Amino acid sequence: MLEWLFGLILLGIILFLIFSRIRFRIPGLSPISLFLAVLIFIAATILFNVIWGDITDLVRPKGTPYYYRRTEEFFSLKVNELLAHTFYVIPLLIIAVILYATLEKKGIKYRVVTFPYFAAAGIMIIRLVFDIGFFAIERFEKAGIYGVLIFVLVVLSILIFYIQRKWEGRKKEETTL
Repeated sequence: MLEWLFGLILLGIILFLIFSRIRFRIPGLSPISLFLAVLIFIAATILFNVIWGDITDLVRPKGTPYYYRRTEEFFSLKVNELLAHTFYVIPLLIIAVILYATLEKKGIKYRVVTFPYFAAAGIMIIRLVFDIGFFAIERFEKAGIYGVLIFVLVVLSILIFYIQRKWEGRKKEETTL
């Protein structure tokens, strides 16, 4: 638990430094509210991870050693665990996206409050994707590796197109000013 806490605090400090650079681009954002937003992000991430662990404890039978591998019983337990985590993370992400999308246009004060929850939910969806990927690799071996690599290629390609489109839009805005 201490390793996670230390890592999250370090991540929070890094995000604070990054956001403090962004602050100069966003008028009306105070450094204190930015710092508090980072604390909200850290607290939400810890809370979401604790709930994740509690869900794991609910799904896994008592006294089940986690690190016995390559048995059908393990794979069925892992599928149940992944399904429970999916039913937790997907609604969490949907609520965070709806909250962020509805309050984002109302101004910076709402955006600063809602973004940490959105980012923490994003971390949970990334954790779920990694868990599913590791399970696919372990369960299906070579086919799992191919599936995970194809998924990574598709996601990274879409991400590059999205980032490039945003970048070109900003460059056009800068040239028109």
